[in-house]
Amino acid sequence: MRALTEFYLERVAQCADEAKTSGLANQRTKFLHAEAAWQALANRSARNERVQAERELV
Repeated sequence: MRALTEFYLERVAQCADEAKTSGLANQRTKFLHAEAAWQALANRSARNERVQAERELV
């Protein structure tokens, strides 16, 4: 599961880089929206990892 979160975070960084280097406003907006979506997935995945780890301790 950790690999999935790492994958999501790599996509976050990639979209942020693309947004910074984008010359067109609409492309920048597209990459910023994609970055936000990937970040939401990463957050959800990390939360699920924490919950699973807590359940394993009980």
